[in-house]
Amino acid sequence: MAKKRVKVAVTKPSPDKASGWDEWTAIDVLSGLCGTWRDPQSLEEYELTPCDEDQSRLNVTTYRPSGISLYSEGLLSVEPCKDKQSSSIVFSGSFVLDQAAFESAEWPAEIRWHPTWNSEKTVVWEWVDDSAETEVYSRGWDESTALEVLKDLRGRWRDTKGSKYEISRCAKDENRLDVTTIRPSGQIQRSKGLLRVAQSEDESSIIAWSQSFVLDQEPYKDSDRPLEIRWIPTRSKSKIFVWTWLGFSEQEDAALEKRVDPEDGKAYSFDELVEFYHDWDEDAVAKYWEKCQPKESKPKKESKAKETSAEAKAEKKKLSQESVEALPESHPWDEMTAHDVLEDLCGRWRDTAGSEYEVAPAKQEGHLDVVIIRPSGKTQRSEALLHVEQSEKDEQFCISWAKSFMLDPASYEGAVEQ
Repeated sequence: MAKKRVKVAVTKPSPDKASGWDEWTAIDVLSGLCGTWRDPQSLEEYELTPCDEDQSRLNVTTYRPSGISLYSEGLLSVEPCKDKQSSSIVFSGSFVLDQAAFESAEWPAEIRWHPTWNSEKTVVWEWVDDSAETEVYSRGWDESTALEVLKDLRGRWRDTKGSKYEISRCAKDENRLDVTTIRPSGQIQRSKGLLRVAQSEDESSIIAWSQSFVLDQEPYKDSDRPLEIRWIPTRSKSKIFVWTWLGFSEQEDAALEKRVDPEDGKAYSFDELVEFYHDWDEDAVAKYWEKCQPKESKPKKESKAKETSAEAKAEKKKLSQESVEALPESHPWDEMTAHDVLEDLCGRWRDTAGSEYEVAPAKQEGHLDVVIIRPSGKTQRSEALLHVEQSEKDEQFCISWAKSFMLDPASYEGAVEQ
């Protein structure tokens, strides 16, 4: 029975039947099983759906011929094999999925479950083609662009249900990203290599979340790094996931740091340096990285140049102090009022030059993140840019933009909220 399961074709490595799959391939296969299957012997049907609490499990609703239905949460799961190095897919602890059906490029229309006990018989499931699959439109990227888009997903995101996602580089495969899911309950699920660059039917490249979702490319028409993205399900029984950007994690901030290679004078991130010196082991690159200067730093000069630089800095500081003194007299707030004013800044602002500013709460208390959107469409994200700061002069509190600007309290005189 030949049929097409989804519009997006995702190639799979051929697993070894004896040794099992690696963990992320097993999770990919598990998610691909979502849908309806029928046992031709018992005539029972099984509807498999994602388990919200665990991406390595599927929920199963069993429909008996008598009309009785039974729901079992997390009944299908990815479990380690005896060798502890590979993984298999297990049904209720009693059956193991036969991997032979997945060796071909086509997704199987029939799968087999082998019993873990000799007293049981092998169970066969046939795919039920209900013609209700989701039409996924994807124009695709070229491979290099898809890899850049994948790389830019690294950081922190939140979905509409309150779950958070920490996206980080995958150490084993540069075409994949690891995902740490943090549920509102505090439960944490780590999935290695869950996001990846895959190939669509027209041989263009897409970003796939396991086999269940593909990244919607529409938001990327207006921005290289949109603040909101959508994951489109490959089947109609799943829902669209919307992610909102929260900012970079400390790990990704470090990953995005660039340093100047003294050999060619160009700036590289650590990952780029590893790729550039691909014939070195990573420890050797790490030692070399420590010797490279940060991109912001300037090469060392002679002592006379240092003195000149010090004089220039002193003059700049003097001018800065004069500029501050020239500001109109302001009346800072007490601490509680300052925090109230800071909170009220959340939202969208525009300056006279046409740039827009998305201001949102930061992970660090008493700080706000700022996303700057230039008229050209270019975006820049800055974590904890706005914050409450105590004045050393009179011990009152003000709101600072980094170390360069201070919010004028005079704007708030005579107004509850400006």
